Amino acid sequence: MISTLLIATTFVCFSGAEVSASDDPGAVVALTDRLAEIPRYGAEAVSYDGHMPEAFRLFLELEASATDIELEQLLQHRSPVVRAYAVQGLARRGRSGDELLASLGGPEAHVETQIGCLGRSMTVRELAEHIVDWEQARAKLDAARPDAARPDAGSAPER
Repeated sequence: MISTLLIATTFVCFSGAEVSASDDPGAVVALTDRLAEIPRYGAEAVSYDGHMPEAFRLFLELEASATDIELEQLLQHRSPVVRAYAVQGLARRGRSGDELLASLGGPEAHVETQIGCLGRSMTVRELAEHIVDWEQARAKLDAARPDAARPDAGSAPER
């Protein structure tokens, strides 16, 4: 099943080596480096005005540029913020929570979060559990919507 999932969700060139989903093979590294400099995990909308934080904008670029294997490697990144966004990217691609939590590496560090108008500190594992729950709920809601009402309608093809 995992091999089927990998074949269905990654790009493979004829040599069998994975290629980046982006036209720029260094894009994932550059985005990861920029994201690692941000000390706080920010959800899609934060503060009272609901603006999108820079960290989430970088995550969206990373999500669009990285392959599943690249995101899996980021589960071991030194930055707890990068590890949290790697969990989110893979959860959005349908990975199970148990699989993601088992693969989550790195030191059990605390990460500052901003989710809506609430800021708090929690461990990366606690944040990962919340992220998996959110993304599973989002997937259920999206599946229940008519195709035209889905936020991803007309977006890039699945990988």
